[in-house]
Amino acid sequence: MVMFAEKRWENRLPGLEDYRSRYRDQFGEEPPPPMTADFVYCSPDPAEAKERAERHMTAYLLSILEHYELFNDHFGEITGYRGYAKQAEVLRKVGVEGFVKGFLASNAYGTPDQILEHFKQRREVLGPFELATCFRFGGLPIDAAEASLQLFAREVLPELHNWE
Repeated sequence: MVMFAEKRWENRLPGLEDYRSRYRDQFGEEPPPPMTADFVYCSPDPAEAKERAERHMTAYLLSILEHYELFNDHFGEITGYRGYAKQAEVLRKVGVEGFVKGFLASNAYGTPDQILEHFKQRREVLGPFELATCFRFGGLPIDAAEASLQLFAREVLPELHNWE
């Protein structure tokens, strides 16, 4: 199961538990850990990390909302787009600002220690998970994305590999 970091992990747990139950019923064994797909910005400067991450993650999210026309209600009538219809309904309920707030809260950004704490808290909610990361999004300059990736690889990734 792949779960995009789009809303608070506590809100994702019921869907994950449903998946785990169905997997056990279908295959008679424990499911593999879910994979979470995150947008990540890692910096030694917490203020810079927060400013850049929030600016560029928000720009990315707004472009996705526009591209998929998630402000509209037409997905309910299209076979196979139930997930989009639910997402559009949530968006209309919480509003764009609320949706952005949840998106930012679910993704990982900050100093290496802040990111590790973020993943630790996620693990406490979801249990073990695999991680897929994206370091360039929403117009983030390539040099900033590369520096973020390199810092993450040096200081965060080795710690994550040590988790049991």
